[in-house]
Amino acid sequence: MAGDDGQAEERKPLMSGEGQGLVLPPRQRNYSPWYQWMTRLSATTHEDPLPEGDLAALPRWLDGRRARLRELLGPTPTPVPLNAETLESVECDGYRRDKIVFDTEDTMSVPSYLLVPDGRVSAGAAVLACHGHGPGKSQAVGLEHTDAPNSDYALQLVREGYIVLAPDLRCFGERQDWNPEDHYACDTNLVHAVMAVTLFTAASDTRVAAAVVSGYFSSWAESHKMPWNMCGSQVAWSMLGRLEHEDLGALVAPRPLLIETGTEDPLFPLPAALESVRRTRLVYEHDHAGDKLEHDVFEAGHQWHGVAAIPFLNRWLSHAPTVG
Repeated sequence: MAGDDGQAEERKPLMSGEGQGLVLPPRQRNYSPWYQWMTRLSATTHEDPLPEGDLAALPRWLDGRRARLRELLGPTPTPVPLNAETLESVECDGYRRDKIVFDTEDTMSVPSYLLVPDGRVSAGAAVLACHGHGPGKSQAVGLEHTDAPNSDYALQLVREGYIVLAPDLRCFGERQDWNPEDHYACDTNLVHAVMAVTLFTAASDTRVAAAVVSGYFSSWAESHKMPWNMCGSQVAWSMLGRLEHEDLGALVAPRPLLIETGTEDPLFPLPAALESVRRTRLVYEHDHAGDKLEHDVFEAGHQWHGVAAIPFLNRWLSHAPTVG
């Protein structure tokens, strides 16, 4: 018989017949998956953590982290021709918004918005604007709005003179399959594949010259303590205890990295973010790049802040704003 907490009640010892002694109770049984996850989480330690006391060992440790990241992300899809196509082009106030589509795998195309500021005729700084949870690329470019504040950052960046690519990630926007109302598409898709977000991208692809990670860099272990928080877009197989946020931040070093953290963010709590940033900073300082790691702590919840992001990108991408 189970109690209200999902655990089976423990039976009392029973006396058997004469000469047979005491019958011991069975082990306490648990029926709650959540209780099991939390029990395992409490027993999980970070395997091979950053060697804070021996920074001379950093190169070997970083090589191990790169190998671990490749292992957990799985095989890289075979490259295919982009086969890019422009579907529409709209002249907007100070910029042009092209709707484009290109191929990333042999059976997968990605619809995106490409924002080009007026007067841009040569190569220069460009930004990949990955959206958060919500409508997808249309929110990042300001075509759709939700109660998430300040989420049209692709539009803000093009007004600063950047070329901006805003794609739909898997399970969002035009890449969202029909789902029953009681199914969360991001988690359903995880059954079939694992997708990457900005922190993964910057850690694994050195072509990223500078990265802004908003409302995320903290700790998977701490975030896992929040019920109904983790979703498929954050998950790599067997990552708990084997690869933490600070490990990925160390792999971005010495390239510029800005981390945004809201003081009231319940999903990625500030104390864990402060500690993870502190440890990541050890790697940056060891590489004589301490000024390339910034932590913008702002008074709000889980959201894009953006106040420090544009000056940060302007500085490290050598971009002169062209706001007119």
